[in-house]
Amino acid sequence: MVRTITIQQTELGVENGAFIYKGDAATYSNPSVFEKSGNLIGLYTYPYKLSASQAELWAANSGVTGGEFRKGTLYVHFVLDLPASNMKQSIRGEGWGSTSKMVFKLYRWDTDYNTTLAGDPIITNTIPYTEGKHYDMLPSGKTVAPGEYMLSLEATDTDINNPQYWSWGKANDKFVKGAWCGKEEMTANFPEFYCVYDTKVNGSGQVACKTSTDLGKTWKDQADESFAALSKKWLGDYTVASNFNFTTFDGYYYVTFDKAGDKGICVTRCKIAGGDWESWNGSGWSADGKTAVWTSSTPVSLVGKDGAVYAYYMDGDNVVSVKYAGGDNWPASGQQSVGYAFTEDAPAEIDVKYHAGSSEYVATYVTADREIGTLTSTDGVRFTVADPLPVDSYYLWAGASGVRYAVDAATGTVKAKSYISYKRGEGTKGLYAFPEK
Repeated sequence: MVRTITIQQTELGVENGAFIYKGDAATYSNPSVFEKSGNLIGLYTYPYKLSASQAELWAANSGVTGGEFRKGTLYVHFVLDLPASNMKQSIRGEGWGSTSKMVFKLYRWDTDYNTTLAGDPIITNTIPYTEGKHYDMLPSGKTVAPGEYMLSLEATDTDINNPQYWSWGKANDKFVKGAWCGKEEMTANFPEFYCVYDTKVNGSGQVACKTSTDLGKTWKDQADESFAALSKKWLGDYTVASNFNFTTFDGYYYVTFDKAGDKGICVTRCKIAGGDWESWNGSGWSADGKTAVWTSSTPVSLVGKDGAVYAYYMDGDNVVSVKYAGGDNWPASGQQSVGYAFTEDAPAEIDVKYHAGSSEYVATYVTADREIGTLTSTDGVRFTVADPLPVDSYYLWAGASGVRYAVDAATGTVKAKSYISYKRGEGTKGLYAFPEK
């Protein structure tokens, strides 16, 4: 028999917490909450949306007095927040012959103008020029990942003395960080250069980061560099990133997620102290390589404890426990067991956290009656019914899913008087968190 915590319920629920996000969250992940430096951090993913009008990114603001320059090789230092599938520069017809060509080079930005150009270009492309027509400077099918770059554009024909570029008077400084003709830095008449963001990013998973400094009463947006970097990585890889789950252990943030919505679970990590997100590629951790599917299953939760790592997911009626020996490459191999077998009304997903106060691994899930069901384990592998945990007197709304405890960032464990979060799918919808009593 599965123990459940009996909860008095009404269709309206009881307001004993606060919304991390209020609104229709059908396409959002279940929330994860952790405690850090006395504050609560709430994380969830949502699908990125980019309209056609947002996709065009211009180097200068329209509607200003324009000018032109004709001084030779053009250089532009710029930043991409999304993958770009198209780059063009407006070239005037005067001074160009019918067979003229341009050479486009793209460099990763490194410190300053001179250091950047001392490096090797990552893209070189020779582009034909016909008056009145703008050619894409990128090779066919090439997409440039989010990042900071410098481009150069120069004429190849010796008979062209004055290649002329259309320009505008005021730079879009959110996009363009600097421009030069030769070695002369421009402070006006910026080039009429533009990029087109790749609309394939639509649907890519983005991490929303909320913070509460008043014990969960109110939640506000937080510009956290670590999770902004994860969002940018997923945009660059067009990763859907559903079924998001977060925890911490061994000095790392860990995230498991479904990369393409097809039960292909991946795992990525980042040092809590800061750094790149590294994805498991099948044999090791890589900051640059593509993410490999780690396991094919329902959503996975992780626990790190005493040098070992435990993963948990549902397989039909069974709670599957996988114990890994630890070490840096722990995802490579683990020992799988059936941790618990439901005899009826098995949940679609579970979440497991280690509770330091009771020295137990606690699995939480939403029952068919909208109760918070729990299973406990002392070894992290086999789960049984145990004494009730102190979460009575809390109410779940209809359409509830993803009940999870908050972990402490420093220990990766659940502290006493912690917080519980879940998604509310009916009534007043959203992502909700409330404290233990």
